[in-house]
Amino acid sequence: MAYEKRRTWRFQVKLPDLESLRELSAELTSITRGAFILKYGNILDFLSTNVRAEAITALAQFYDPPMRCFLFQDFQISPTLEEFQRIVGIPPKGKGPFIEIGRPPKVESLAA
Repeated sequence: MAYEKRRTWRFQVKLPDLESLRELSAELTSITRGAFILKYGNILDFLSTNVRAEAITALAQFYDPPMRCFLFQDFQISPTLEEFQRIVGIPPKGKGPFIEIGRPPKVESLAA
């Protein structure tokens, strides 16, 4: 099976200055922080994430915009909607958590 050579992209990653947002989030009271988390999920956690521009540049070479996932030679990496919701911390409306820890699955719920 022959593989085609991928065209690489040349771009620079500009990281925004988030210091003012960090200061603003530090001033939130527990009540306002809780209300913010209920409305927007855990996006405040992104303010404490260490972003490596080199990793973004390397991964961008494998991103396929029409498929909205990362494509490598033999496989693709793409989070499901449920994984995106869990990453951001927004539970689906009208449903509980995705995983029931400590409970074995019921036979009826397993695919045959």
